[in-house]
Amino acid sequence: MDKAILCNDRRPVLDVRLPGHPQSLWNRLDALIDDYKPFAIEDVDIDITSSPTVHCRRIFFFSKNDRDQAFKAIEHNFGSDVLSVTVVDLLNDNWAERSFGNLRAVTIGGLIVTPPWDRVSHEHTSDYLIEIDPSMGFGTGHHASTRLMLKSLLEHKTDVQNSKHVLDIGTGSGVLAIASALLGANTVTAVERDIDALTNARQNINRNGVSTRIRTIHTELSELQDFQFPTPDIILANLTGAAFQKHQHLFETLGGPSGLLMISGLTESEEQTTLMAFESKFAFESRHEEDGWICLVFRYHC
Repeated sequence: MDKAILCNDRRPVLDVRLPGHPQSLWNRLDALIDDYKPFAIEDVDIDITSSPTVHCRRIFFFSKNDRDQAFKAIEHNFGSDVLSVTVVDLLNDNWAERSFGNLRAVTIGGLIVTPPWDRVSHEHTSDYLIEIDPSMGFGTGHHASTRLMLKSLLEHKTDVQNSKHVLDIGTGSGVLAIASALLGANTVTAVERDIDALTNARQNINRNGVSTRIRTIHTELSELQDFQFPTPDIILANLTGAAFQKHQHLFETLGGPSGLLMISGLTESEEQTTLMAFESKFAFESRHEEDGWICLVFRYHC
């Protein structure tokens, strides 16, 4: 693998090249780098005449330390499966802001997730309209794992309406916490480890008028039990298979009897391992899949 620091500037980046378009490898890569707080990913055009079977993805990080740790993890876990990984420090040319500007509203069932610039065209077209400024945190509704969670929430709308408390772990942009509040949850706790993403989530919560019902917590998942909040009737977690297995005991003890656990961000290769890990404490309820991503819904045993 290549490691070349190009310049001393502001945007820590990894350029990752894989042979062709092997979806299973990209799913593995997405699951791995999630632990290192990437804030944006884009496909990069390369000269296909000289490299017709090579695909490149550019991954943007909040910090150089996260980027460098992700480089080491890719090198350790992928080996020769990856053609090259290049460490780059790009000029801060507002790439993310320009990219986000192309986003449009996404409809999931009777719920619409829209950026501020596309809201006016969707006013009064849905009972549930969520405005998300995607400036920092993931959760615009454009990623399959987010759409699957929103779909599961809608399918369990009665559970949400009857819930006293919902816990959203890894809230990102705050979209799932906001959706829970709009669907009728009494109170919500939104947890996020990255302070920049959490700041964005708080802004989104305010702009959707649900700040009196959503509390935010800045913490790592491993330290969540140090905080006090009501026993959740519903737990939402859009993470990775590795995170679910690492924190299996935490998920087993967080919810109350007959409560729901909705998890997303799983790849196909992680599904069976996760099901086996959770089967002793949970009753499996439903499964959704889109673009190779899996969402599972469990119910805590009584």
